[in-house]
Amino acid sequence: MKFFEEWLWQYYGARFFLMFDNYHRAAEALHLSLNINSRFHRGLVSLGFIYASLQQYSVAARYFEDALSINPQDAKALFNLGYV
Repeated sequence: MKFFEEWLWQYYGARFFLMFDNYHRAAEALHLSLNINSRFHRGLVSLGFIYASLQQYSVAARYFEDALSINPQDAKALFNLGYV
């Protein structure tokens, strides 16, 4: 049995890169994660946050909207969508 699925490893790798403000590497890891598990809600919200931080607001909004299509009650995604 696997301890973590590959998509989850990629997510935690992205969080590591975010600690060092390496948004581009974090985005790469999250895209890999979502290629494996496209319905990974936290990955979508995290990508939205990254693109908002990079001032790519329309891209960020798309990821927040995708996350909300999976979990419409997510307060972070709703707040961040309103921000961008």
